[in-house]
Amino acid sequence: MPLTDILAAALSRPAARVVEVPVRELIHEVLADLAYAGPDDLQALTGRARAAEAAVEALRARLDTAEAAVGALESRVDQLDAELSQARLRTLAAEQARDAALAASALAAPAPDPVVGADGAVVVDGVPYRVAAEHAGQPYRVRGVKVRRVYIDGRAVRKKRA
Repeated sequence: MPLTDILAAALSRPAARVVEVPVRELIHEVLADLAYAGPDDLQALTGRARAAEAAVEALRARLDTAEAAVGALESRVDQLDAELSQARLRTLAAEQARDAALAASALAAPAPDPVVGADGAVVVDGVPYRVAAEHAGQPYRVRGVKVRRVYIDGRAVRKKRA
């Protein structure tokens, strides 16, 4: 390194210090006049940006948790919907079985006993007969294989062809 360079470097350092402070003040004054942010403002904005980033990350974590909960609820709703469909099918099958049982019991239920007419009229196997008029309004039954008899209150009564 030549001697001139060493000499220039030695003299320029103190001169640079003397010039640096007024230039720095001049730059700050120009930035303030133009309403630009200064170093303190930039540092404050950097701190606020970091705080905002941290808040966004916290909210992102909460959002992920909420999305997971919504996903679990959606799957539970789907499961309950499937169970409801199955319950409806079982209910429909039970109602159909009940209706079939009611229809079968209606067919299997014995018909009510016929009633003796006002003038003692009874019908045995489609043939009209008469019994004593005192039995009018009472239920009767017809029994017997070869000889068909009319029973009122468990006792056989005489019948005549009408």
